[in-house]
Amino acid sequence: MSRRDGPRVRLAQPDRWLWLEEYVLMTASTYYLSCPADRIVEFGSGVFSGGRPLGTRGKFSGERRITVYGAGSVHVRAADNKGPCPVGIWQESFRLMNVYSNPSMLDAAIAAGDSDASRLRKP
Repeated sequence: MSRRDGPRVRLAQPDRWLWLEEYVLMTASTYYLSCPADRIVEFGSGVFSGGRPLGTRGKFSGERRITVYGAGSVHVRAADNKGPCPVGIWQESFRLMNVYSNPSMLDAAIAAGDSDASRLRKP
């Protein structure tokens, strides 16, 4: 699905993670998440275990671009105590990515706050 096809929309509930997309990638993939501009949604990516996503997490209003790689899923939940919230997801692109052979990509991801990338840095 490309961005021009438009998002797949689901209704995120407060206090409960909602599955949006599962991925198993040998590449990096870019997704867009969207919600109404007056709402706050929390997202999580990576492995989902123990009732929560264990990878990258954050909050957004309006639209947010996220990059995922490896194996995991994208989950969301309404985070503003205003009840259920519609959330859209669509895949923008995917590209080959070898973090170990391109240290500048890893450094850029760490500088951007990507917690998953921080764990990939070799000591």
